[in-house]
Amino acid sequence: MKNLLNSMIILPLALFGGSLLASTLVPAEIPAPSAGDAAGYEASSGFRPADGRPALQYPAPPQFGAHGTFAAWVNLDEPMSASGPLFSAGTPDTGWLLLQVNEGKLTLLIQRGVKPFGGDGECYINMSAPIDSWSPNSWHHVAAVWDYQGPAQSLVALFLDGEIVEERETATLAAEWGPDMLHVGSSSASAATPRVPGTLDGVAVFPYAVTPGQVKGLMTSEVQGAAIFADFESGTDALDLRGGVDDAAARAESRAKWSSR
Repeated sequence: MKNLLNSMIILPLALFGGSLLASTLVPAEIPAPSAGDAAGYEASSGFRPADGRPALQYPAPPQFGAHGTFAAWVNLDEPMSASGPLFSAGTPDTGWLLLQVNEGKLTLLIQRGVKPFGGDGECYINMSAPIDSWSPNSWHHVAAVWDYQGPAQSLVALFLDGEIVEERETATLAAEWGPDMLHVGSSSASAATPRVPGTLDGVAVFPYAVTPGQVKGLMTSEVQGAAIFADFESGTDALDLRGGVDDAAARAESRAKWSSR
């Protein structure tokens, strides 16, 4: 896994199909200090949320609450005792996306509304997968994807190391909500939560549900189409690797690929 991560970090521009040349910067809203000036954030080391670093926040792409992908490389100091969010957006009251590790599991929560979640636009999805096979200080790739397609017709999937560990194609998701900010390595809830003891790298956010084949591609540097891509090589600014802000065509193409599997 680490070799794959290294190849992703130092890949040539050609692997992006020219996307980097047309990319735009996405500054972190609460930027970390420059690389190398404090423990836990040196060049190529990734981002360590628990080492006293400022929280990282990026603006969410349009319609992200209804359609999206979050993916990242994760290296936990002690996987079985690690606890904390890898990614979060929104709040439990307004609509919440949360990918976290806790008690030897990776858990994805998508929530809007309150129990029993039967109202218009309300939903509740909870998926988890064990990570008890992970060794301390080893790199693993995680990804979560979701795509609103109508009540009881929507897609949600959770990936570990490029493989689907849980998938639902008849989920109910909220159609018309979108968080303003994405939180990497911290919770978007107002209450303080533990920071995960480990390292995040190769963070990629898409405004559509990346296909299983594309998830495997993310493990070998194929990040074209990402609205946010952060490799933390020289700071916390990310890249927008889309051709424009209208993601409808990419969303339709990805949905067609999921349907034709």
